[in-house]
Amino acid sequence: MTIAVASDGEAAYRESEERYAALFEQSPVATALTRLSDRVIVNVNPAFCRLFEFERDEILGRTSEELGISVDSEQMPTESETRDAGDVLHFECTRTTKSGARRIVELEAVLRAAKLNLSEQIAETGARIEVLEPLPAVLGDFTNLISVFHNLLSNSLKYRDPNRAPVIQIIASQESVAQWTIRVKDNGIGINPKYHQRIFEPFKRLHGSEIPGTGIGLALCQRIVETEGGRITVESTPGEGSTFSVTLRAG
Repeated sequence: MTIAVASDGEAAYRESEERYAALFEQSPVATALTRLSDRVIVNVNPAFCRLFEFERDEILGRTSEELGISVDSEQMPTESETRDAGDVLHFECTRTTKSGARRIVELEAVLRAAKLNLSEQIAETGARIEVLEPLPAVLGDFTNLISVFHNLLSNSLKYRDPNRAPVIQIIASQESVAQWTIRVKDNGIGINPKYHQRIFEPFKRLHGSEIPGTGIGLALCQRIVETEGGRITVESTPGEGSTFSVTLRAG
């Protein structure tokens, strides 16, 4: 009788494969895997199907052009990059809808969904999230906006000050009849002003491997917000915290 014993390397590889598959399926970001040679989609996660309102079988084996959907596949990280960083984003996806029409979205519901996605991290860090003003309805895509708030809240938790519990404030202000600005303010470690533009570039991470992530989150936020006709900016003081301002069209 021969007994096959997996080496430590094989076991680690298998564990990596399983972890990657779980991250892919559970990611709140719409994600697709494509062949580099012809951009044919070979796999998608549930968030992708929800975002583009297709069944999985309708997507596989086709390109985004054939499906008539608007996506952005620039700056795609490699499979090893996403695995090593503990994040998955092979295919950055933004859209309006298949018809190109935007919908009215209640930001209260968007925030609830983002907090639910991060419930474990919120509990582990003891974070307090305060909504100082009622959140408005805006024009946009529900799933895209969840990704924006998920990434902003996640960053506040990730870059918290180790000497105090995270406090994240959500502040809404109406800039005009047609525009709302939502500010996500935290008491984290802050960002040096010289990096305020750099943090929105894909794969630009200020803390190297000290803090897990791919450096994609804020770049994705910017692309989504700009696709929705808005803008995102940051104000920050090192040691005091950061405030990200997201301007969106009123619903």
